[in-house]
This record gives sequence, C-alpha cells and structure tokens, in this order.
Amino acid sequence: MTAMFEIVEQHDIDPAQVKKLRVALSPPIFGMHGIFARYNGKFEALLSTHYVAAAILHDRELTLAQFEPERYENPALRRFAEQVEVRAEPALSGVQALVEGRQPSAGNRSRRAASIRWARPRTGSRARRSRPSSAPMRGRGFRKPASRT
Repeated sequence: MTAMFEIVEQHDIDPAQVKKLRVALSPPIFGMHGIFARYNGKFEALLSTHYVAAAILHDRELTLAQFEPERYENPALRRFAEQVEVRAEPALSGVQALVEGRQPSAGNRSRRAASIRWARPRTGSRARRSRPSSAPMRGRGFRKPASRT
C-alpha cells in the first residue's frame, strides 16, 4: 500500500470528499488481497486491500491500532471500505499497485467529479527507519513520516 501512503503524503485529501477510490493490483496479489470488500474480523481486515486503503486514507497511518475491533468495525470506515474498487491489472507485476481517486474539483460545486491519478506503479517497502543506517522497524506499523521543514 505504498501508493496509498504516497497519496496521503503528497495531497491534502479530505476523506469525506473522496467519491471513489480505485486500487489496481497485480493478478496474484489481487487473488490474495482483493477479495475482502466485506471483511469479517481482524484476520480478513488484515488481508483486505479495501480496508487497508480506507484506513490509510482516513487515518494517514497503518498501525496495529487500525486492526482493533473498535476501528475496523467503525460503521463509516466499513461503508467506505466496501465502496473501494479493487481490480486485477495484468500490466502490473509483483507488489506493484496503482491507486486512483475521485473527488470534487476545488472550484466546482456541481455533482461532477474530477478524476485524479494520485500515484504511479510502485514497488518496494515503505517501512520507516528510525535513522538512515538502521534496519526497517518491524511490528510497529507504518506511520506518515514527519514533514521536513
């Protein structure tokens, strides 16, 4: 879900304004993680691209806290996750993903929505390191990196 972190890092997105979120995965990854739009319990939430994408968009982080019942059973988050479109994309391979979202145009008050391609296919780990020379942190989840000013 590197692409989702890229979205929340690069764009100031109000989750309430997102009308559609689409995630394309390579076929093997889709077969494992794209089938849990309606997840039941913690294990399926952990496997669900639908839930993980929704949680990252809403919380801007993905830690063990997002996999506690009070979070994954949240009615608004569950409804949003069930609306996330996840599909297999044969042009992608391995862990590549493409994320696309729809939200109203900034100056447009009508019902029309502008399609915004937020992220390009990416590979690699998004594990944050405590310092550049350290090994990736394990078991602590992913958090949005602090802004560098």
